[in-house]
Amino acid sequence: LRAPAAPQLGPRVYGTAGRMLEKARTLQSVLPGNHVLHRELFDETAGNTSYAAAEDPFGALARVRSTDSWVDTNLGAIDLTAPASVTLASASGRFSALVSNELDVPVRVTVRAQSDPRLRISGGETVSLAPHDRTSVLLNASTHALGVHTVTLRLTNQAGHPLGATDQFPMRAEQISTLTC
Repeated sequence: LRAPAAPQLGPRVYGTAGRMLEKARTLQSVLPGNHVLHRELFDETAGNTSYAAAEDPFGALARVRSTDSWVDTNLGAIDLTAPASVTLASASGRFSALVSNELDVPVRVTVRAQSDPRLRISGGETVSLAPHDRTSVLLNASTHALGVHTVTLRLTNQAGHPLGATDQFPMRAEQISTLTC
């Protein structure tokens, strides 16, 4: 005779729990002064992935997914809006992006820019936002290559881990002076 198999949770539960805990760590990292969120979510998830939780694997998966959804909703409440497009009339120029926080707590985030190597973007400092606050972040662009460049802005924590908010826009460089003094 074989002993009945012990109840088990599958890779979907553990995979979802692991990804959620990584996102929870990122969320905690943008909440100044909050040093307990990740630990509380870890404790909750440990219960939902325990041996006892394996008695109801569908319930365990639903609870882990619910927590994952809560983390995603909170990360999604921190948003970024890029301009529709930017035109550089010279070799360099400034533009701004709007960062907003719809959470009931303050956040500290960084705007990071990506583009092709022919376009250099600087600025995008770390900003602190109060609950339900928004602010503009100034960035500088420079290039010596005529044409349209695609720019992607991304919100991250200070360590560079993406929060999820991204926006993309075209930047046109129209008149680049080649005169040097």
